[in-house]
Formats: sequence, structure tokens, C-alpha cells
Amino acid sequence: MIRVRNTPRASRWTKRERATLIVTAFGMLTVYLDVLMLNTALPNIQREFSAGESGLQWLASIYSLGLAAFTMFAAALADRFGRKRVFMASLLLLGVGFLSAGLATTLAMMMAARGLQGIAAAGVIVTSLALVSNAFRSPGERARAIGIWTGIASLGTAVGPPLGGVLVEFLGWRSVFLLSIPVVAVLLFLSPHYLAESRERGIQSLDWWGQILFALAIGSLTYALIQGQKAGWSSPTIISLFALSAFSFALFARHENTRDSPMLDVSLFRDRVYSLSMATILVQFFCTYGLLLIITQYFRNIRAYPPIQAGLFTLPFVGGIVLGSPFVGRLVSRFGNRPLVLSGQVALFAGLLIVAVGMSTAPAVVLAGLLLAGLGSACLLTSIASFAMTAVPPHRAGMAAGIMNTQRAVGSTLGYAVVGTTLAVWLGTTLDGALRDTIPDSSLRGSAVEEIIGAANPHAIASGIALGPGPTHRLPTHVRDAAVAAAEGDFIQGSQLALGVSAGLLALVSASFIVGTRAQHPPSR
Repeated sequence: MIRVRNTPRASRWTKRERATLIVTAFGMLTVYLDVLMLNTALPNIQREFSAGESGLQWLASIYSLGLAAFTMFAAALADRFGRKRVFMASLLLLGVGFLSAGLATTLAMMMAARGLQGIAAAGVIVTSLALVSNAFRSPGERARAIGIWTGIASLGTAVGPPLGGVLVEFLGWRSVFLLSIPVVAVLLFLSPHYLAESRERGIQSLDWWGQILFALAIGSLTYALIQGQKAGWSSPTIISLFALSAFSFALFARHENTRDSPMLDVSLFRDRVYSLSMATILVQFFCTYGLLLIITQYFRNIRAYPPIQAGLFTLPFVGGIVLGSPFVGRLVSRFGNRPLVLSGQVALFAGLLIVAVGMSTAPAVVLAGLLLAGLGSACLLTSIASFAMTAVPPHRAGMAAGIMNTQRAVGSTLGYAVVGTTLAVWLGTTLDGALRDTIPDSSLRGSAVEEIIGAANPHAIASGIALGPGPTHRLPTHVRDAAVAAAEGDFIQGSQLALGVSAGLLALVSASFIVGTRAQHPPSR
């Protein structure tokens, strides 16, 4: 990265331009690292706060929920009040979120901190690229700057999992958050001196009602999906939340359709290519983030690998994305977007199935599936975005890109919620039967089931089973080992089912994409 600045072309960059590139890129790097380091730390946080499967889902999804709910609104705030101002405010909120998470003493405090981090990340993401684009006026220099910006930010994808493992192993999970605070402080110190303010002229008002309705819709849907297993799917609360979500989405669409300057232009979805592309993006992130949730539990809770090793085991997935992404642009220019979209869908689908098969065979098979899923994601990340933009008028490109970012965040939120809920439903239905042969006593078995599901960990009964307020009951070693093995097998079957649900949804959307785009738009070259 440093050598690039010494080339003849880069020497024309001013001190402000170079500083703008560094500050915005490291802002994005901090966001990426936050997401990926947390995946390694999740089981430790879960144990710290005695969070069960739903608690683990909330720890993972609350960040994505904040990101999804506020991405479009953050863009509107930046356009109205200034990108530099919103970037700095978002960094400040991110630092507060890191501090709150690092000092959290309850699960509720941790979730509030993670939600705040998601809201702050939305502001950093939507302003960072805009600040870089504004700082470099020449199209050629802007393209080079964005390439470097992307490269620095993408380091978080490769470095995050192993770095998170090292921090958790040697300094504890709180270090994942606390050590990010000095980085944010440095960025906040540099921003006033080197970032130039920019805003969109002519924006008179913010779409507060649109923001409220969208946040209500996605929030109530996520809550119902995560809490449904615990509260009962037929309970009045869960049914009311699903109804509230559907009603809020309908009101949001109607409200946006009547505004002169909507936060989300619903008319864009009337184009079949664009709507199918948005569905593909949503499902891609649904699958990949659901996969990350399952893999985190598989390596840490089921196979009981230490944090560093578990972090390294995710490298095939992120490595597939990092290694594959540079070649996608060349392949798109040669073969067009649509073939690369289809190739990415097939590779991601195959990767999900191989991971599912590998869980009950060998970790090496799981790693091979993760690599294939990463390569498929790399194909999709670039090609589907480019394909979608071919259906959008140039003057709507900014809004279309904002919708795309929102789809990614919504997809990751639903991926955490639905995939985790699938596993929770499976365990709640089958775990008692899986333990019947090893623990015949029904009361003892019921307590074992409660311990395992409460910890989302098949090894939770290794130290004994709590039978009410009395002393802990210790199973004989051979019984305990057999019970843990049976619970591991049930966890793996539930994980395979969850990945199967993801693969099935991907297949459905892929089939719709193939049929819906075959004749309407030829491949772009």
C-alpha cells in the first residue's frame, strides 16, 4: 500500500487526498474487523452471560438489525447535514458502542451496545465511499483511490477471524471491543483536519415516517423469528409481531410510493431484473451469514476447538472471497454478468451442501465446502451488483446502490434469525429423544436437555446437571460421554437441516433468476 503512494501517478495526490483515503479506509476496516472478530468471540460472550440459542442469535443479529434499519436513513442524513459530519458522528457512536460492549455486565447491555454499533456502522459505510469519491475529482484518480480504499477495508475480511481468535485466547473477549477504541480515537482526531465536507443540495426534509415504519417492520419480524421457539409459534405475541411486520412493510411501501423524494423508490422494483437481483443479494447474505453462525457453533461448541483454531478454520471462506474477487471483474468483462451470477449461485449452493455433509464426516470436508462457498460469494458480490445496475436509470444509481446495501444488511439479519431458529426448533423437538437411550430417567434427561439448549452447547452437561436448587448431579463418566456424543449428533443434524433450508431458499431464488432474466436482458459485456 505504501509503495503505491510513491509512484509517479500517486505523487500528484495532495496531503489531504492521501489522508482522506487513509481515514475513510481505516474507518471501514474497523467496521469489517468488528463483524468478523465477533464471530470468533461469540461462544465466549454467550457463556459469560449464560445466553442460550436465542441469546446467541440476538448477539449475532442485533448488529445487522441496526445496520439494516438505518442504512438508507444514514445516507439521507449524510446528504442533508454533510458526509464529514455524519462520518465523525458515526465514529463517535461506534467508539461508545465498543466501550459499552467491552464493559457490559448483562446480556441486555451487550445487545444494546451491539445495536448501537450497527447503527454507527451504517453511518460509516454510507459516508466513507462518498468522502473518497468527493476528494478525488479526476475519474482516473478516483478509480485508483477507490481501489486502494477497497483493498485496505477488505483486509478485515482476511484478518478478522484469526485476529479475533488470538485476542479471545490471550486477552479475553472484551479485548475485541476495547482495543478498537484507540483506533476510533485516532480517526476522530484526524477527521476534522483532513476530511472535506460535502452534501447534497436541495434536500429539504428527512423521511422520518419511512424510517420508523421500516425499522418497525424489520425489527418486529426479527424478534418474532428469534423468540418464536421460546414463546411458542402460536402465541398471541408472536402472531401479533408477524402481523405488525407485514402491516408495517405495507405501510412503508405505500408511504414511499407517495413521496416526491422517497428514501426508497418502490418503482425500481417494477423492473424484473432489478427485483430478482435484489432478491439474489438478500438470499446470498442470508446464506453466508447463516453459514457463519452455524460454523461458529460447529467449531467452538460442537467440536470444542480453541478460539485461535476456530478463527483459522474460517479462513477458507474469507480466503475464497479475497482470492476470488480480483478475478471476477475480468471474467465479467469476458463472459458478462449473468453467467458469473449463475456460477456464483451454483458454487454457493454446492458449498453449503458440502459443509453440511462434512459436519458428520470430516472437518477437511467442511473446510473444502467453506472455500467453495467463499468463491461463490466472490462471484456474486461483484456480478450481481453490476447486473442489477444495468436495469437502473443513471439518475437513480445512488438510491439503487443504497437499496442494495440495505438488502445485504436485511439478508444477514434474517440469516442469523432464521438459520438459528431452525437449529433451535430442531433441538427443542428432537434432543430429548436423542438422549433417551443414554439417560433413561426422564427428570434427569429433562434437566440435561435444559442445560444443553440453555447453553447452546452439547458439552454443557460435562460438569454435571443441575436438578433444581439442590446439588448438581454428576453422571457416571461413560454415561456422560455417551450423552455428549448423542447431543453432538443431534446438534449436527440440526445444523445440517439449517444449512439445507438456506440451500433450498438459494435454489428457489436461483431458479426464479434464471427464468426471469433469460430473455429480458442479455448478458452485459
